[in-house]
Amino acid sequence: MHHFACFLRNKVGKMTIGAMGCLAMMLALMPAVHAEQVTYTAVTITDGQLGRWQFHNARVILRFDGDTNNVQFMQVPDPTDPTNPLADIAINTMGVASVTIATARRTVHATFAANQIFVSLDRGSIIPGVTNFGARGVGFGYFSPSSPGGVEVAYPLGIEDGTIDWGDAASPSAELQNIPLDLQNSGGYSGRAWVCLGFPNETCPTPTQGLHTDHGDLFLYQPYFNNFFGDTIQGGFFVTDVGGARSSSLTPPLSAYGTKPITYNAYVISDASLGGVFYPAAQVYLSFEADASKVTPYNDSSGHGFINSVGRAQVTIINGRRTATAFFAPNQLYVYFDVTHASIGFGSNAGGRGYPLSLTSNQDSSGLVENSSIGAISDILTTPADAANYTTATAGLVTDLTNATALSGAASSCVGFDPSTTICSNLTPIPLATSRGAFLLYEPFTDDETTTNGTAPFSVNWGLFWSDLGVHED
Repeated sequence: MHHFACFLRNKVGKMTIGAMGCLAMMLALMPAVHAEQVTYTAVTITDGQLGRWQFHNARVILRFDGDTNNVQFMQVPDPTDPTNPLADIAINTMGVASVTIATARRTVHATFAANQIFVSLDRGSIIPGVTNFGARGVGFGYFSPSSPGGVEVAYPLGIEDGTIDWGDAASPSAELQNIPLDLQNSGGYSGRAWVCLGFPNETCPTPTQGLHTDHGDLFLYQPYFNNFFGDTIQGGFFVTDVGGARSSSLTPPLSAYGTKPITYNAYVISDASLGGVFYPAAQVYLSFEADASKVTPYNDSSGHGFINSVGRAQVTIINGRRTATAFFAPNQLYVYFDVTHASIGFGSNAGGRGYPLSLTSNQDSSGLVENSSIGAISDILTTPADAANYTTATAGLVTDLTNATALSGAASSCVGFDPSTTICSNLTPIPLATSRGAFLLYEPFTDDETTTNGTAPFSVNWGLFWSDLGVHED
C-alpha cells in the first residue's frame, strides 16, 4: 500500500504533522450510516482566483458538512521515523464541501464538486506504551490523481503548530490539553496555515489546475512566506462543530466614518462570554468602524506606534448553531499598533493594550507561534534590508493603521499583558459593556514560560487582524 506525507515536516528537531495511506480513497466509497451531523470550518486570509475573479487578502472560509459516523481511524506507516512505524490518523471523506470567499466589497459562496475534498487530523506517531500528547496537524485536503499517493493533504489548507500541536508545549494549560483530537467532538484549533501543494515540500508551487466548484475553478495561493526559514507566516484556523454550524463570511458593513473610512477587524478561536452566556472554543470576531484620518502617533515611556480611538466597535461570536452579535458601549475600545514591541490589535481603557485582543511577534520557547506576519513586518520596519528574506508581497503588509493590511500572529487576551515579553500576569478577563450585556474574552490556551519571577502563562493561540478601506458597495 502506498503512503503519503500528511502534514509531515521536520523543524527545530520536531515533527509537526504525520502520514496516512491511500486507504483514504477507499474510504470515500464507503456507505454512510447516520450518527450525528458535523461541520468542519477552516479559515485563513490569502490570495487566489475563483472562476474569473482574482482576489487579494480575502477571508477564505472552507466548510465540510458530514456525519461523525463517517470519521475513520487508521494506523499507517509513518515515513518520518522507522523506529516508530505507525501514525494515527482521523479522516472524514464523506460530505458536502463548500467555500466562501469574502473581500471588503464582494462575497461569493461556492460548492465543490463531489469526491474532491476531505478533512483529516494527524494524531501523532503510535509508540507502544506511550500516550500521544497533542496532535501534529489538521486541515482540508483533496484527492489528486497526479499527486504521490493520490492526495494533497495541505491544499486547499493545512494547519500545524499553534494549539493543534500542544504536545510540544513545556507545561500546557488544562484547556489546551483537553482539545479533542478525533474529528468527532466539538473544538477548535489555530496555527500556521499551509496553502501548499506537494507538502511537506516547502516550495509550495503555484497551482495550475483548479478545484472544481459551481462558480468555476478555485485556485488558492500562499503569498506570505519566510524564505530564510522556509516557513509560512500566515495564520490558519479549524473548527469542529458537532450538531452543525451557522455560516459566516466575516463581512459586516464597512465603515462610513469621516473622510477616510476604515474598518479594523480581528478573529480568534477562544472562550468568550456575552450577556452571561458562555461560549467555549468559539469563533470570536471583533470589528471597529473608524476614520483613518483619526489615527494618532504616540511616543511615550512604553514605546511608540499608532492609535485610533474614534469609532464604533462590534463583536460577533459563532459557536456551532449559536451566533450572538453586540455593539460595544462608546469610548471603551481602541485599535493600536505598537511598533516598538511589534504588537497590534484591540485595546481597551479598562484592560490596556492586551485586552480584549492583541497579536504579537514574540515567540514562545516551544516554537508554536514563531514566524508570523506581524513578526515579518516588524523585522522589515526595523531592518529594511531583511525584506529580502520574505516573499515580495510581505512588505505590502506594513501598516500605520491608515491602510489595508492582513496580519497574523500569537493572540493574547490579557489584562496583565507585558508587551515586551507577551507574558500574562493576570488571566482573569474583565467585563466590557455592550448592547447585550457584559462581554469577556478569555486566554485559555497557554504554556508556562520562564520569567525573571518564575513561570507565567504565554498564549500559544493564533489570531488574525486585518483592515479594509472604504464603504460597502453593493
